[in-house]
Amino acid sequence: MPRTSHAARTAGPTIFRINGRRTSLALEDALIENLRDIALREGTTPSAILSAVETEIAATGSSANLTSAIRVHIANYYRHAAESAAAELAALKHALATARLAGDPRPRVRSGKAALNRPPLPTTPAARFVGA
Repeated sequence: MPRTSHAARTAGPTIFRINGRRTSLALEDALIENLRDIALREGTTPSAILSAVETEIAATGSSANLTSAIRVHIANYYRHAAESAAAELAALKHALATARLAGDPRPRVRSGKAALNRPPLPTTPAARFVGA
């Protein structure tokens, strides 16, 4: 029977251009996918995000390892997105409750997707990597 592992899979180093240099990064496949997803949401490239992270490390004089800083950046991005979504949901619930108290059974509030200021994600996984 083949052994199955729950460990993160890595296909090997991935090459990116960071601040004009070709750099290989050994990140888990899920993190590479997250990086490409963030770039798509922000309308930029993974290389531009990586360059910004490296520049921030240099500017702060941190001794942080680049791959660790990238992991932290990805985690912070999604944490901030979750906090923003929670705040938006609370505002929508408040608007709905206020409108109902005012006697309007069908208040006009923007739904979650319409309220976001970013384009919707592509529905197919392959489309998420176009242009990355």
